[in-house]
Amino acid sequence: MLETFIARQPIFDKQLRVYGYELLFRSSLENFYNHSDIDEASIKVIVNSYLFPGASNITEGKRAFINFTQDTLLNESALLLPPDLTVIELLETVRPDPAVLAVCQKAKAAGYTIALDDFADHQANNPLAELADIIKVDFLATSRRQQRELAERFVPRGVSLCAEKIETWEVFQDALEMGYSYFQGYFFGRPLVLSGYEIPPTKLNYFHLLGEINKPDVYFSEIEKLIKRDLSLTYKLLRYINSAAFSVRREVGSIKQAVRLLGEKGIKKWITLIALIQVGEDCPSELVRRALIRAGICESMAASIGLEERAGELYLMGMCSCLDAILKRPLANVLEELPVANDIKTALLGGRNLLADIYKCVLAYEKGDWTRAIEIATKLKVEESHLPHFYLSAVEQSREVLNLS
Repeated sequence: MLETFIARQPIFDKQLRVYGYELLFRSSLENFYNHSDIDEASIKVIVNSYLFPGASNITEGKRAFINFTQDTLLNESALLLPPDLTVIELLETVRPDPAVLAVCQKAKAAGYTIALDDFADHQANNPLAELADIIKVDFLATSRRQQRELAERFVPRGVSLCAEKIETWEVFQDALEMGYSYFQGYFFGRPLVLSGYEIPPTKLNYFHLLGEINKPDVYFSEIEKLIKRDLSLTYKLLRYINSAAFSVRREVGSIKQAVRLLGEKGIKKWITLIALIQVGEDCPSELVRRALIRAGICESMAASIGLEERAGELYLMGMCSCLDAILKRPLANVLEELPVANDIKTALLGGRNLLADIYKCVLAYEKGDWTRAIEIATKLKVEESHLPHFYLSAVEQSREVLNLS
């Protein structure tokens, strides 16, 4: 039985809110995506995204962009999916023959959104463009002139353009100015470092809190004092400990009791995530979500390779991986101010060690680079089949955490 690999890439609107997720899929290392493999992959994405328990929350109620080939479109498998949550994304290899146009018209009538992938200016007269709601333009494969001409041609018609492979904030701003409505790429996770930028006092408090609770000699009494200084933290902790996530017989009403119930590792982990959420409150929410997912996978991998005693530190490694983008400062400068272990700093800054391999494996899986992810997992002696479970579990945990924060 082939193991399902599934991940997601966010697609943002103009306000940097997540509009939907493109689902990435692969069943195994041996699957090299010949024609039949792509068809099988698309079908399995559909099944795993909507029918299998555990994967149903991967888009968290947002739209799912699912790639369709000629064959998977013509068998009408897309019409089995909920139209309000599904974007039928036609690969550039789909030919606009009468049968394809008929299925697209049927899908449109049923309320589905149609997107065209990797659209280029020479396809302007493609009949599918007349049916498309969204046209995706690869910003690495097209010139600035072509990008602007496509916007000038299609935006007045009411077609929304999605800029793909946006790698920097500068290119994002260019696409926004041209009239593009949606944006996909890694720009949101890259630091927009501002010259002379200082961390605002409200963020600075939480940043210092991160440093305090990760000191090797911190004690429960000190943690209690740190929490009591912040009314918001106190409220959040009591709400958290009294939530359905814990089976407490009686309502917990004191910080001291809550801290004891969570334990040293538990309270450090909780403060870390709350601090990150607060520090990142004016950033795209997907940044914090990404950090939480990375943290969850790192923590799971720690247990799989015999580093259970460092699971909390690896959780922190994942959380810290987005601090440069959140704080708008180089990551090296940020890590200088945090008392994290040297091997974690080395891993996050691109060095080589065991933790760097864990981190690189997480990044590869996140990007859908399955071959690289499995290669590193094999080196770490982590079962290939465990990776998608770690990912889906981390996605679910991030959803629960953000709902309680």
